[in-house]
Amino acid sequence: MKPYITLDVETTTSNKGNPFDKTNKLCYIGIDNEVFNIEFDDEPYKENLLKVQQLVDSATVLVGFNIKFDLHWLARYGIKFADKRIWDCQVVQFILDGQSNPYPSLNGVAEHYGLESKLDIVSEQYWKNGIDTPDIPEEILTDYLKQDVKLTEQVFSKQIAELNNRSELKRLVSLHNQDLLVLQEMEFNGILYDYDKSKTLGDELEEQIAKLDNNLGATDPSSYMVNARVFQLGRGSVASSQNNAGASNAVLAEYEFVDIFPTNVSQIDLSYDSSDAIEEFTVEFQVQSFNIVAAGTPNG
Repeated sequence: MKPYITLDVETTTSNKGNPFDKTNKLCYIGIDNEVFNIEFDDEPYKENLLKVQQLVDSATVLVGFNIKFDLHWLARYGIKFADKRIWDCQVVQFILDGQSNPYPSLNGVAEHYGLESKLDIVSEQYWKNGIDTPDIPEEILTDYLKQDVKLTEQVFSKQIAELNNRSELKRLVSLHNQDLLVLQEMEFNGILYDYDKSKTLGDELEEQIAKLDNNLGATDPSSYMVNARVFQLGRGSVASSQNNAGASNAVLAEYEFVDIFPTNVSQIDLSYDSSDAIEEFTVEFQVQSFNIVAAGTPNG
């Protein structure tokens, strides 16, 4: 069995080549230095898929760049790879670079390692001008694909060498690579979605939110916390008064209580015996903080 194979695919371009877009199709698969025509033209492609499966079966590790995209396309055309190990050069570079760039490009990584660049004629002269993949000259497309596979393998070799000097990252790289198989399967198979049940649960949740909104005053501090000012008054109209002389009382000190709120209210007795007396009851307050304000002018 081969240690690894390097692969890449070329597809039609609707919705950026989305493998779940049924209008798209797989045009070519590149593996190492071979390319396999799938639906680039109208030729039968069953035999080519069998060859691709044989190559996949022959390898321990599948190497690619943003390989989950390629795996989706292989799965769509019936290629099995569930028992393989995965090496995604894009994910590995993300880890090697300290997770600073989540989506490094193949060109960017190749430049980082001092390698050649992609043959951008396909994207620059054809795709950007609205020419879809099956309408690109076959020789240009296959050269483009072979270069991508070649660069990916070269990047893989550089990453292996770098990881040998950074052994503390090996387990993290392995975990992220194998995790891609799980993510690919989850995305490819999807999940069952019960719209009616979801709508019912959503309506119930909206009702619960409305009830919470109605009772928000019980938990919203702004509804029961206020600032208060307390004035300490003298006996008379001047601070030094020893009697109640004067029409007003001097303010000896002023305090500002920040976010004062009640924590205990005593029982309030109701009685029909007296209707002209002020009801008295005890309230205990808590306060977040207080400030001492300079004494003001006499307060009437």
